[in-house]
Amino acid sequence: MGRVSKFSLSLAMLLSAIAFSGAFAGAEQINIRINQQYRGGDMMGIRREMERAGYNTQDYDLQSVTIVADGAGAVDLLVNRQVEDRGRLREDGYRNRDGTFSLSLRNSRPRQSEGPWQLGFLNRANMNIHWLVVDVVRRGDRRPPPRGDRVYSVRLDSLAGGRLNGVWSAPDGEQIVDMRLVNQHSNDACVR
Repeated sequence: MGRVSKFSLSLAMLLSAIAFSGAFAGAEQINIRINQQYRGGDMMGIRREMERAGYNTQDYDLQSVTIVADGAGAVDLLVNRQVEDRGRLREDGYRNRDGTFSLSLRNSRPRQSEGPWQLGFLNRANMNIHWLVVDVVRRGDRRPPPRGDRVYSVRLDSLAGGRLNGVWSAPDGEQIVDMRLVNQHSNDACVR
């Protein structure tokens, strides 16, 4: 494995689980095996898949969803029938060792995640979804924001060439005042 792919892999592993401390102390990650083909125009109900796996979706707010798939195409994350994020599996996702791709989509308004949670597959999409990784917060576990600075641990990934692919921004009303690298798994330097 070359230096760039080690860098990509390490940062890719950092992206799939976003651990919030403080206001989102009750964050959970739910892994659901899917193995289903989706084409342009198809919709996937995230809540329905969670309920099939035994979760009561009314207990949770949606933070993000990661699909692990092969194929190609664009996908929308819809919450309350509004597009919250869009990505293209091969261009915006990262390649896993087994040849599949992982694409993470973020809900920009997690506290307003009533109604349906859906993935909408755009016109030329043709992909086989193997896994769905849903990052949620249990509603009863919300804690009041701490005084002072809030700390977020964020996983980001990169594509070949060390180009940053993952994006994270502070919630409304907050600003990023400092960043630091917690874990580095690559031989190449991780720079700001």
